[in-house]
Amino acid sequence: MRINKIELGNFRLFENAVFEFPTLFTVIIGENGKGKSTILQGLRVASASFLLGIDEAERFHIQKEDVRRIDVGTRFATQRNCFVRAEGIVNESNLTWKRTLSREGGKTDTKNAKPIIQLAQNLNDSVNLRLERNISFPVISFFSTARLWAESKQTIKLKKKGSKLKDGYARCIDDRTDKLSPMEWIKTAYWKKLKEKEESLLLDAVFEAVDLCIPNWQPTEWDEDTDDLAGIYTDENGTSSYRPLFFLSDGLRTMAAMVIDIAYRCVTLNEHLGNMAIKESTGIVMIDEIDMHL
Repeated sequence: MRINKIELGNFRLFENAVFEFPTLFTVIIGENGKGKSTILQGLRVASASFLLGIDEAERFHIQKEDVRRIDVGTRFATQRNCFVRAEGIVNESNLTWKRTLSREGGKTDTKNAKPIIQLAQNLNDSVNLRLERNISFPVISFFSTARLWAESKQTIKLKKKGSKLKDGYARCIDDRTDKLSPMEWIKTAYWKKLKEKEESLLLDAVFEAVDLCIPNWQPTEWDEDTDDLAGIYTDENGTSSYRPLFFLSDGLRTMAAMVIDIAYRCVTLNEHLGNMAIKESTGIVMIDEIDMHL
């Protein structure tokens, strides 16, 4: 899944504006108040349209604060027909869809988003009704500044068997996410690996992703004493030591939490891809104030 272009109408700062995303990785740079977060919010609404076709996924619509307002002297007047129109590719299909909030206080319509909703419903039914296993789903993940690592150490339980789609899309576009589900999955996968004494391709893929993305720290196991993911940390002098994730710096923990969240969604939604689930999964990852996450 990728979005190549969005059009925003009466959406926050923009009366009408079009933005294109021709590359796989886009960084939006600008002064404060110029609309960087507005563009991201538009992408968030556009990508969340896919979730309308997934039975157990959360719903996300155009928000009250997204409606553009203009100064008419004595007050700020809300404008009609706030919309997000998107063009993109979803599971190799070229689609165009649109979400519109005709007036503040109304409901975001879905009539012009039917192409992406229907595609999502077909994928949903293939898994939940026809019980097909080799169906790939796009990963969708939104990281706001509210999702930075700020919690104290939490107790990690073993993860109960859940739903592929419910778990894979749980709080994927929320302002805040719980960091427990991915860590519970890792703990459970590692416990099963020890108990069954066999390889865990999905767990190995998650470890590889963290190793590639997090400088100087390589995850190796689940540490029972600290109840945390642990690994080998190498400092600037080349000295290596065993260190749980929570004992790393806030910056490294924040990066690790983000990577683990994305990797967890890849292996949950596309388990059939095995150890290639992270490398071959497609989707959209949106990060607000990316420098604060690094």
